[in-house]
Amino acid sequence: MSASERTDLVLAVDGEVGIVTARSEARVFARELGFGLVDQSRIATAVSELTRNIVRYATNGCGEVVIRQVTSLTNRPGIEIVVS
Repeated sequence: MSASERTDLVLAVDGEVGIVTARSEARVFARELGFGLVDQSRIATAVSELTRNIVRYATNGCGEVVIRQVTSLTNRPGIEIVVS
């Protein structure tokens, strides 16, 4: 799949499985957009930490991750991650 075809990814987070899934999917998303290995790892780690906070500290331990492609002013692909 090319970066121009990537659609938004919406994931439910409701426990350890949700954390692992979100981390893995974020890494794949970043790889498909052309991010290097170091940036893929940074993105996966950030998503893992944010989703772990949902499970530990959210009132009901559930939340959502939305990962979407964005384009920079220089027309390079970027990634936006919203955790709620």
